[in-house]
Amino acid sequence: DLVFAILPFAAYAFVRALEPAVARRRWLAWAAGAGALLGVAALVQVQLLLPIPFAFAAAALVVAVRDPARRGRALFALAVTGTLGLLLVAPWLVQTVDTIRQNGGVALDSSDQLEPAQFGFWSYPRQFGLLLPFGLLGAGAALLFLRRPDGPRPLGQPGPWRPSLPEAGVLLVAWWALPFALGILYDPAWPLEDALRPQRLWLIASQPLAILAAIGLVSAAEHVLLRRRPRWVV
Repeated sequence: DLVFAILPFAAYAFVRALEPAVARRRWLAWAAGAGALLGVAALVQVQLLLPIPFAFAAAALVVAVRDPARRGRALFALAVTGTLGLLLVAPWLVQTVDTIRQNGGVALDSSDQLEPAQFGFWSYPRQFGLLLPFGLLGAGAALLFLRRPDGPRPLGQPGPWRPSLPEAGVLLVAWWALPFALGILYDPAWPLEDALRPQRLWLIASQPLAILAAIGLVSAAEHVLLRRRPRWVV
């Protein structure tokens, strides 16, 4: 619970570091803050951070490709965040790696009781409920902001909500998609397979999925209400 409470603030801090309107001293502070939060979260339970480096890197790389003027800032912010987070957790990692080397492997405390999930394709709607369809809608809406300044807004009308950084949607989608896909493709022969079991991966994916589902629900509600109750859309 503590890690899940920290991660949204770390993601927010990193997004703020990439925003074009933020001055240099401030974006460096935001990047350092994101790294510090990730380091603290890693000290609590590092395996829950599995998709975070990939999600942050994806957002930074998209910013670098789309805006050459911010390329240096995006890559440097990524380096600052990653380095500071790694420095905070390095003493624990060194000790853990040494223990793994001595024992010839690693096992998580709960791995003996954690059996791989056996889900078929048609069981996903039952297992994930409305979070899955609305999460997929939210992922599409978040990525649509990359192409349209007002994203999924009905009829192209300006609206009151939009990400301050269009590329922020990439971070959310990567944060959700990577562990979710690994959970589907799970193979017991993978290295560290007990850290990559579907239950654990879908637990990691549940937080960004809930955020994307909220975005998808708002987007769908706007489309429906604009046709039937336009005064309700604010």
